[in-house]
Amino acid sequence: MCGATSGTCEGRWATAPLLLIVLRRGAISEKLERKPVMSESRSSQTRVLVGSPSLKSEGSVPTGDSMASLVSPGASGRSPRGRHRARLLGSYLVTVYILVTVIFVLPRALPGDPLNAFIDEYTVLTPEARVELAKVHGLDGSLAEQYARYVGRLARGDLGQSISSSQPVTRLMGTNLPWTLLLVGTALMLASVIGFRVGVTSAWQRGASRDRVLQVLSTGLRAMPEYALGTMLVIALGVVVQLFPVSGGVTPFTEFRPLAYRLFDVLWHLVLPLTTLTLGLLGAKYLMVRNLTIGVLGQDYMLLARAKGLPEQRQKRRHAGRNALVPYLNMVGVQVGIAVGGGIFVQEVFGYPGIGGVMVSAVNSRDYPVIEACFLVLSLLVLTTNLLVDLVGTYLDPRVQSE
Repeated sequence: MCGATSGTCEGRWATAPLLLIVLRRGAISEKLERKPVMSESRSSQTRVLVGSPSLKSEGSVPTGDSMASLVSPGASGRSPRGRHRARLLGSYLVTVYILVTVIFVLPRALPGDPLNAFIDEYTVLTPEARVELAKVHGLDGSLAEQYARYVGRLARGDLGQSISSSQPVTRLMGTNLPWTLLLVGTALMLASVIGFRVGVTSAWQRGASRDRVLQVLSTGLRAMPEYALGTMLVIALGVVVQLFPVSGGVTPFTEFRPLAYRLFDVLWHLVLPLTTLTLGLLGAKYLMVRNLTIGVLGQDYMLLARAKGLPEQRQKRRHAGRNALVPYLNMVGVQVGIAVGGGIFVQEVFGYPGIGGVMVSAVNSRDYPVIEACFLVLSLLVLTTNLLVDLVGTYLDPRVQSE
């Protein structure tokens, strides 16, 4: 249509952006005259009042300085991510307080008298001796008085004294807790990493023979309890083949050997308990990641990635795997409690040192301070891990910033 008048057309197209700017400024001025408008600055993530009367000028758009002077009071505080972290910390502290109360009440709801640990066929407690022992271990007075003393000891970092062994509970926990952390922490890490990698790959190749075999194996592992799996490994690899020790954490008298030998001995005793707990956790994690990744593969951004012709490994790892990571981390935090419970069974099956054996013997003897300390330490371990996972999720999940 331009033809010979191409110069005129070029002039019209050249003035088109200027006309759009003028029209846009006029529309903004009309909006400012009608009502205030809330606009969000994407760079600072703060809300700014654009339609304030102090900012109205003769049809002009407010400048950056005048807009910054009217930042809303909510924007001057914490960011959405900071408010989310504050809510997490508040709920964590409330849960810890409730947990301390429940742990205090739980042992006292069990039948039996903890002072019976001092009675055997050769010992008889007189009423006066029973009263003195109750005072020594803080079992005298009402439940409210005992609870007040219990909370006061916890505030000082004192877990009390064992009734059955007469040794400080803090020392007992310090001796056995590292073994439990080594077993449960290593198994949880291995199961999480292997389950994530294998689950993403299986979802990417869903329907293939490899995927079907992995589903059958993972379903069987998920249905099998840890003590049954551990018993099978003990018989197969500890009794029949005799490759690994079947009980204990170290070989006797290894403290006189070099450090390298002692480390190898600890790892050698760790193989069977670690394999049992890792396999027990792996099945559920694999199925979880596979289902999450299959849901991600149907999203629009995955279709766009395939349409752009991105390499398959990049689609699988940077698009499918990364977007399935955030919900997976949340579920891993929830499963820490399952890992701790499974670790207690595994420690009992293999006679492995740790809090599991201490807890079982304390429950049998009604040793209140040890029972309270075991439940408190394990529960704080689960709660703190979940808190850390949630805090990490606030950095990985961009939706938290936009709330």
